[in-house]
Amino acid sequence: MEDTISYIQRLEGEEKKVRAMADIGIAMSSVVDIDILLEIIMRKVTELMQAERSTLFLMDSERAELYSKLAQGITMREIRLKIGEGIAGYVASTQESVISNNAYQDERFNSKIDQMTGFTTKSIICIPLTNKVHELVGVLQVLNKTSGEFDESDLSLLKALGSQITVAIENNKLYQKLLEKNVELVRLSDELQRKYFELDLLYDIEKSISQSRSLDELLNTIIVKAVSIIGAEAGSIMLLDEDGGNLYFKDAVGEKGEELKKMRFRANEGIAGWVVSNKTPVISNNPQEDDRHLKYIAESIRYYPRNIICVPLLYGDRVIGAFEVLNKSNMFDFNENDLKMLTLFSGQISRAVDMFQNREERERNSRLALIGQMLSSLLHDFKTPMTIISGYTQLIAFEEDRQKRMAFSDLLMKQFEIMNNMIREVLSFARGDSQILIRKVFVGNFLNEIREILVPEISGKNIELVIDMRYDGAARFDDIKMKRVLINLGRNAIEAMPGGGRLLITSERDGNDLILNVSDSGNGIPEAIKDKLFKKAFVTFGKESGTGLGLAIVKKIVDEHRGEISFESSEGKGTTFKIRMPVLENL
Repeated sequence: MEDTISYIQRLEGEEKKVRAMADIGIAMSSVVDIDILLEIIMRKVTELMQAERSTLFLMDSERAELYSKLAQGITMREIRLKIGEGIAGYVASTQESVISNNAYQDERFNSKIDQMTGFTTKSIICIPLTNKVHELVGVLQVLNKTSGEFDESDLSLLKALGSQITVAIENNKLYQKLLEKNVELVRLSDELQRKYFELDLLYDIEKSISQSRSLDELLNTIIVKAVSIIGAEAGSIMLLDEDGGNLYFKDAVGEKGEELKKMRFRANEGIAGWVVSNKTPVISNNPQEDDRHLKYIAESIRYYPRNIICVPLLYGDRVIGAFEVLNKSNMFDFNENDLKMLTLFSGQISRAVDMFQNREERERNSRLALIGQMLSSLLHDFKTPMTIISGYTQLIAFEEDRQKRMAFSDLLMKQFEIMNNMIREVLSFARGDSQILIRKVFVGNFLNEIREILVPEISGKNIELVIDMRYDGAARFDDIKMKRVLINLGRNAIEAMPGGGRLLITSERDGNDLILNVSDSGNGIPEAIKDKLFKKAFVTFGKESGTGLGLAIVKKIVDEHRGEISFESSEGKGTTFKIRMPVLENL
């Protein structure tokens, strides 16, 4: 009978263990929070081991210590043991399990914890927790069996429970690593999107730089874009004047933009002046309390900024001005992200300003050099009318007939008009009113220069070049730009004759007009594209290489000379381009 009761009790005990293990399995598959999961498992450990309390120590590899991840019945925040300290430390050091049913008689036992907690340890069973590669994960310790002493069967059960705890801990490590990787992935994705946005923004700015006809147009485009992206109400670009002593508003957008464009201030005044002087950006989210803020400008235009962000415009080590935006929308403050974005804009602005200023300087120097040449030519050209004027002046002096004197006087006035027109052309070019520099050109010399350029280009291509000068006298036009026209047409003709042929350039006089023809014996222009030939977006016909804007430029230059360009073309027979422009009499 007693054997039967004992058997039933063992059976019930085994059933209890199986249910507990099943509960642990369910918890591991359903509970995400590792702390809650371990607390559930440790309660089951204490229950199944019929013990008073249990402690889970985890390994701190950096400090070579064990620390209590979960200690039942202890109010201390954390217990830390050196490796080798106490029975738990011994197990961690040797990775061997320990059963000690008389703790205070075991020399490995450390009684300090009992003294701190007021608990009395009687018996201990302790096992190492290791992963698949036999690395120490932690130590599982169970104290004071309530139904006798710990034995080998308890050790087997604890090892089974310990394996579940190890799996839970390792899974949590993998989950944390995966979570960290996902967080990093999100961060990298955000960074990539930001970089993509910045590159896209830089591309838009570069496109604006290439398409803008003037610096003012470009700066206005950039300010509008910056104000929109950052989410501000207004923005302005200030540049240093030539002597560097003052800042002036090159452009401004917003409610008071037009009024600001009329203002200037000393280069060391205001927030912008401080930024320029120190080459350092500023975020001022309370400018009314900022001593650097130029309050008199705000008062004069009755515009009181809530916040300001301002960055220097630097080109290399040289500061050329400042870029600022005002009043973040929705009453927000400016932040570091706004500063980064404005700095991105400022780099492109600085480069564009320097590029346009250098371009203007080069154009100014080039224009002055051409004006010098023009004046030299003008003085030479003055010789003819001055000789005529001198002759008629002498005739007038000795002529008694009033009618003849009046005729001579008219001829004199005509020569003065010729000279006046020459002077006006130079002045018009100097002021930039005209894009071409008209001067006296000998057509024969001009066409010989064209020949010298084209001869090397037809070498080895079985193309015959013929220059027919039916008129080789003087005319007035911009020889540099017209040379570009004929070279462009000549090159088009050469590429339209890949199998060889004949390139003919003729000059002739038709009344007051000079006519220049460029003919080839190539394949001709297809009917479908004839109407598009002089459009800017049209890619040059029949060419293996070359610029798509070639004929558009040709037409623009001819138009500037108040001339006309036309063409006749037959497929398979060739093409002739005809330029007609005024000779400009009275040379």
